[in-house]
Amino acid sequence: GGFPLVQPDGTSATPANQEDEEGLGQEVGVVLTYDYTEDVQLGARAGWFFPGKNYSDDSETASQLILNAKVAF
Repeated sequence: GGFPLVQPDGTSATPANQEDEEGLGQEVGVVLTYDYTEDVQLGARAGWFFPGKNYSDDSETASQLILNAKVAF
């Protein structure tokens, strides 16, 4: 066991002692960049975290997608 942590929504969670780092999960990320012109660049970043055995069986995969554009004047 550990000490309880208060979450932003007011609930509390107690972290488990974890000796097996493999139980934390796996992360995969992808970064794409496209130079449209000399002054315009488009990009995308995607990431997924697959929870390991340290999390409950009903834990869902966390993901994010970030799109960006860069214009130089």
